[in-house]
Amino acid sequence: MNLLVASGVVAFAMAWAIGAQDVSNALGTSVGSKALTVRQAIVVGAVFEFLGSLMGGAVATTISQGVISPFVLQVRLTDRRKAVLNG
Repeated sequence: MNLLVASGVVAFAMAWAIGAQDVSNALGTSVGSKALTVRQAIVVGAVFEFLGSLMGGAVATTISQGVISPFVLQVRLTDRRKAVLNG
């Protein structure tokens, strides 16, 4: 149970940090050009990061299914093992 709680805390911290990085990249130009104040950027970032988290997992699905076939990766690793073992 302790491992589960610790994993949850680490996952939450990582999601928080990644979200903060996304917001800084997306809104840094707006603040730098004085189109938004820092306070406005924080509010806009909070609203849209929260809404984005509710929109679904299309990116995760694409990465897990559409980028590379696990079979291809497995075949390549098997070929490398054979090459290493056979010299």
